Amino acid sequence: MPRNIDRVTWAAAKRYADQLPVGRLWNDVEKRFTITQFFNIGAATDLTIATGAVTITGSHHRIDTEAAAATDNLDTISGGTSGDILLLRSVATARVVTLKAGVDNLRMPIDFALDNILDIIGFVYIPNVWFELFRSNNA
Repeated sequence: MPRNIDRVTWAAAKRYADQLPVGRLWNDVEKRFTITQFFNIGAATDLTIATGAVTITGSHHRIDTEAAAATDNLDTISGGTSGDILLLRSVATARVVTLKAGVDNLRMPIDFALDNILDIIGFVYIPNVWFELFRSNNA
């Protein structure tokens, strides 16, 4: 296992990669992958839900409700290529975004409400589906 990567996160990423036809290559990559400095995906950019969906443009986003509503559901995340990692947070504690488990292309055990700006959830993209890697409810 590479240094500075949480064991649960690394195991989850490997488990999903093993499902891919290229999963056999994962073991070779695993042997050579070392992080010696910080792993940085950049600052979060804001996305607003439109009819239950967002289209990502990077790996780190803050999600806002449609029309600044008090609550909204996120069913679909468009974009991504195989192996992409995605972190999502809320724009504001006053506007609760609920990610819906299994409604469209989100695979997670249960719904997750981003009801605090400190909440975060991570996904990995396996063609056509975003699989949850972790969540942190800090409300």
